[in-house]
Amino acid sequence: MARERAIDIELATDRQAYLPGDAVTAFVRLNPREDLEDVECSVALVHIDRYPTGDSGYTDDRAVAGEYVLAEDALAGGLARELTAVLPVPRRIVPPEKPEDCADERFPLSGDDADPESYDSWIEPEERWGPPTSVGPGGSSLWLVRCEVTGSGRFPDPVEVPIAVLAPQVPMPAEQPVRQGGGTPLCTVSFFGLPRSSVPPGTTLRGTVRLVAKDHLKARGVRIELVRHTAVASGRGRTAVRHSVTTVAASGPLELRPRQPKDLAFAVEVPVDAGPSIVSEDYRVDWLLRAVIDRPLRRDEVWEQAIAVHTS
Repeated sequence: MARERAIDIELATDRQAYLPGDAVTAFVRLNPREDLEDVECSVALVHIDRYPTGDSGYTDDRAVAGEYVLAEDALAGGLARELTAVLPVPRRIVPPEKPEDCADERFPLSGDDADPESYDSWIEPEERWGPPTSVGPGGSSLWLVRCEVTGSGRFPDPVEVPIAVLAPQVPMPAEQPVRQGGGTPLCTVSFFGLPRSSVPPGTTLRGTVRLVAKDHLKARGVRIELVRHTAVASGRGRTAVRHSVTTVAASGPLELRPRQPKDLAFAVEVPVDAGPSIVSEDYRVDWLLRAVIDRPLRRDEVWEQAIAVHTS
C-alpha cells in the first residue's frame, strides 16, 4: 500500500499572460502533513519546445529563470508556509547567435559564473530566451511555472501552472508570393490590400488577389486558404507540416485571358485560438495565405503569400 505524501503543494501566478520583458509573480503554499526536515523548494519559469521527428516526437524542456524559495528548511506539520518568487520573462524571443545576445540586467549571473548555491547555476547564459506561446500541428512553443519540493519525506511530483507569453506586433513579411509544385507556371499571383503589420487572432483578413494568366486558363474556381506552416530542420530530421485552418471561395468558375489581370476580393477569418508566427532553435511557425486555382482534371495552380500573426 502506497504511503501518503508528506506535503501538499499549491501554486498560482499573478496572471495568465505576459509580454516578453514582463515578470511572473508566483505564489506557493506548502501544507506539510507532518514535521519535515531539510526541505528544499524551487520555483522555475520553464519553456518547452515540441515537434515531430520521424515517427516520434521531440520535447525540449528548459528553465529560463528560477529561484530556491526554501533551502534545507524545517517545516512544522499542520502549519502552512506561503512563499513568493518573481521570475523575469526573457526579452529575447528568437534564437541567440552567442550567449551575449541573451544579456538582460534583470537576471543574475548564470552557469559557471553563478553562485553555486543558487538556481541560476543550473541555467546557461544562452538559455535566457524563448519564443512566444504558439500551439498547433507540427510544432508548439509552451510556457509554464513549475514548483518542486524535495527532501527526506515522501514528496509529490512537481506542480505546474501553464502561462502564455505573448508575441508583439511586427511588420508583415515583405516577401512576394511563392508558387508551389512543379511544372511551368500558368499565371502569376499577387496580393493587395493586406495590413502592413501582423494581425491578432479573431481578425477578418481582407484583401484582393490578382491573377494574370500567361495563356487562356479555365478554372472551376479560386479559393483562399489560411495555412499554419511549421518547418523543422534539426539533427533529428527535416519535416514540414501545412495545416489549413480556414478556407473561403474567392470565385466560382472563371476563364482567364492571357495578360488580362483578374482581381478577386476575399475575407479570411484568423481563428481566435491561432498562435503567433515564431522562430525557435530547430523549427519555425509561419502563416500563409494560399491561393488555389482549381483546374478541372489537371494539377491545381497554387501560390502562397507569407503573413504574420501576433498575440499581444
